[in-house]
Amino acid sequence: RERHIRATGNCIAIVDLGYMIKAFVFVYNQTKNAIEISTSNMATPFRAHVNKGNTDKRKAWFHSGGLNISIEQDAEHPHYRLHVEGTDISISATLDQNKAPSPISAIGIPKPGHYHATEKTALLNITGTMVLRKTSYSLSEGFAGIDYTCGYLPRVMDWHWAFGQGHTHQGQRIAFNLVKGALGDDECALWLDNELIPISSGSFVFSDPHSSKPYQIRSNDGIIDVQFIPGGFHIERKNFLFLASSYIQAAGIFHGKISLPNRKEIQLDSVLGVTEDQHVLW
Repeated sequence: RERHIRATGNCIAIVDLGYMIKAFVFVYNQTKNAIEISTSNMATPFRAHVNKGNTDKRKAWFHSGGLNISIEQDAEHPHYRLHVEGTDISISATLDQNKAPSPISAIGIPKPGHYHATEKTALLNITGTMVLRKTSYSLSEGFAGIDYTCGYLPRVMDWHWAFGQGHTHQGQRIAFNLVKGALGDDECALWLDNELIPISSGSFVFSDPHSSKPYQIRSNDGIIDVQFIPGGFHIERKNFLFLASSYIQAAGIFHGKISLPNRKEIQLDSVLGVTEDQHVLW
């Protein structure tokens, strides 16, 4: 099980593998087009937890190696509360779902005997503060996205993923979630203001997943056609024989266009987001 939060250039994740749990936090500075801070750690199940998505109480927490993360939401207070404490970084924020569009949910069977479920929410209003190396920054006027994924997955998996959110040239709120692999078309979506639009899975063209050269990313139905300019990378490579992974998440900006049938073409410029290239044995 895993829960990701992406908020105004920040990415926070807790991943529960059952026998161990990992977490990471990184901060992307759009002005500098660079990662300001990137930290990660691993813990035993006694020091961290991601719940199973019970609608009455959603909570994930991690306390290990000087990194403390808490993400929680309950039925009485539908907004999410996020707290992060680590070396040179502190975040306290509220993620408000009241004006966010509907999330996308998908359940699939990647192979017989396995299942994969995910829910992705975009364009949540965020309020709060981040303190980075003793300098305080407001997180207001930005957006947050939440990714909850769980399942009994195949032992070997590979996927590419892109997520972006911000505003169009016309001032509309926009977000998209695009993958190649994983659940394919079922977890791909475009959000335009309060409208949720299904799209097809995508193609990812790049010379190297940790190259600073632009990526070309398109949905197979032609709706999304963007270029991603990476500004920095969070890279993790693990090999424990029974468990191995190569994980590269890039933060940067998207430029390009959205072409919906019977609508005027939508232009994107400097929309914040991330891409991911992952190969796992678990």
